[in-house]
Order: sequence, then C-alpha cells, then structure tokens
Amino acid sequence: VGLDGAHLIADIEGAEVSRRLRTARQLADRFRLVGTPALVVGRTLVVGAITPERLDELIAIEADMPPVCDP
Repeated sequence: VGLDGAHLIADIEGAEVSRRLRTARQLADRFRLVGTPALVVGRTLVVGAITPERLDELIAIEADMPPVCDP
C-alpha cells in the first residue's frame, strides 16, 4: 500500500489528531451521542444507519430552509 508505518504512528499520536478527536468527543457529548453511526444534517440528528435516499431528502430539506444565523 505504500504506507510509512513510523510516520503513521507519529501522526496518530500527534497533537492535530488529538485535537480533532477531542473536538469530536465534545460534539458527541453535546449531542448526547452514545454510538455510531450518527450524522448531523443541518438541524437534523440521524442516529443509526441512513439510506442514500433519506440523506438526499434531508439535504434537500435543509437547502430549502433559511439559515440559522448569518454567515
């Protein structure tokens, strides 16, 4: 596959990965997610598997809604 094992381990143990994992954990705690898969689409939290068709529906619904806040 061409992976550099030592580089991979260094990246996994690095500050950037730790920061991203900490952020993901904080978001999961905030949304009270207790497992995977989970996905937030706009204002909708989906817990469990979702079909591609349902995902498309949620994206379309969100696209038609006014923004929650100004960008």
